Amino acid sequence: MSTLPSPSNEDFPLRFQIADGLDGSGKHTVYNQPNTNTSTKSFILFCFKAIHIVNSSGKELWKNNYPNSPFSQRPIFLLAATENHDNIHQFMKDIINPETDQMKDQGFYFADDKHIFVDVVRSMLDGKMASILSGAGGASCQLCTATQKELKDRDLILQGYPINRNISDAIQLFGELEDIDAFFSLPTNQRFNLTHQPLSTIDILPASPLHSYTCIFRWFNLLVYHLNCNKLTWSPSSKEIKDSMVDVRTIVQEVPGLRIDQPDPKGGTTSTGGVARRAFSNDSKFIECAMSLVKIDHRDSLCKLHTQLFVILRIINSDRKINTEELGCLCTDTYLLILQSFPWVNITPTLHKLLAHSEEILREMNFEYGLKCFSEEGSEACNKLLRKYREHLARKTSFEDNVIDIFVRLSSESDPVLMKYRSTVVCANCGEHGHTRRAKCCRDNATDLLESSIDNIVKGLIIDTIL
Repeated sequence: MSTLPSPSNEDFPLRFQIADGLDGSGKHTVYNQPNTNTSTKSFILFCFKAIHIVNSSGKELWKNNYPNSPFSQRPIFLLAATENHDNIHQFMKDIINPETDQMKDQGFYFADDKHIFVDVVRSMLDGKMASILSGAGGASCQLCTATQKELKDRDLILQGYPINRNISDAIQLFGELEDIDAFFSLPTNQRFNLTHQPLSTIDILPASPLHSYTCIFRWFNLLVYHLNCNKLTWSPSSKEIKDSMVDVRTIVQEVPGLRIDQPDPKGGTTSTGGVARRAFSNDSKFIECAMSLVKIDHRDSLCKLHTQLFVILRIINSDRKINTEELGCLCTDTYLLILQSFPWVNITPTLHKLLAHSEEILREMNFEYGLKCFSEEGSEACNKLLRKYREHLARKTSFEDNVIDIFVRLSSESDPVLMKYRSTVVCANCGEHGHTRRAKCCRDNATDLLESSIDNIVKGLIIDTIL
């Protein structure tokens, strides 16, 4: 609050919006430290970030200009454990949920008598953590009750899949049960695909803008692998697909210079968010390379699918006001394109969520704006800081000293007062902060490049201004 312009008495009560979430970080170095009875290979970090503050009339008084920076993520707790239900259950029950519920219900007071309400959006989660917190680990979709077979039903796609699954209903259901063990002994479809009680008491915004990029990119790569070897049945683990994957990623690494679906020495794969954004971009040679690897019959459909997925992902990851009706039409058209051109593919939960629920998420949950400010990109970037601080900037004398040093440094680096003095990049073309002259907005102005057809599609979906 000390970084805010002084609000007047008429501005109160203020409304403060934050986004929170937790993520696991693995493949950590193991040190020989005394009195260490727990594994230190993995950590779980729970953090939050400030989005904006509005006054009583809805006027925005302050906005976080860098919500996805790792230095905007304020740590809450750091736990040495792998991300699973058993490890985070007690922390959510005893610490996070009571504090969150109290803050949402009562808010807090500033300068003794200035009331501030708090809106908490639990959005900084990947798919695995969202399944753990929601309890819907057996569901084909965490937003609706559609089965795997219904995800490819043409009539349902045209009608739309309403969002009819939420944590409040699940909590109420468990509160009314007399025998929870008997409930979990039922078949999965009779217990609404719930695998355990929800660990979160507030609804989750499971849009995951960053992981949408990575998951859709991996699904698209699998589609290319199948088309390359002309195997028109979905079998990602078959020998033909594995051989095709080696051929495709070798060519893609040589021509566009992208390393896809290869093991990363620090854990995970090389198909990261940055690689996915390069593959889904205007000037990427990835789609040209992919089209050259498939038969002529599939090239037009593959190119059109790549373009439409790129537009949808770009819209979801923006912070502009969106024409949600037009976005819904584009998502439905893309969904039908997949069923018509590639009816044998598997519709993953992320793909279904992107194409079936994006319109309703933006319209009902974010006032028709993109979800850039709710992205989990900042919390994912904290994993790199966590490894760096633990290895180079923390004491190794004991596990406790090591964790304390990491947490203190994460807290100090994200302090909002200190953030005012942090240097930011300045564009050499326009003089604005936050981007360089390599950014698209200045690169196009400097070189007078013609707008692509994709830019024109994006223009038609944005109400206020272009991206």
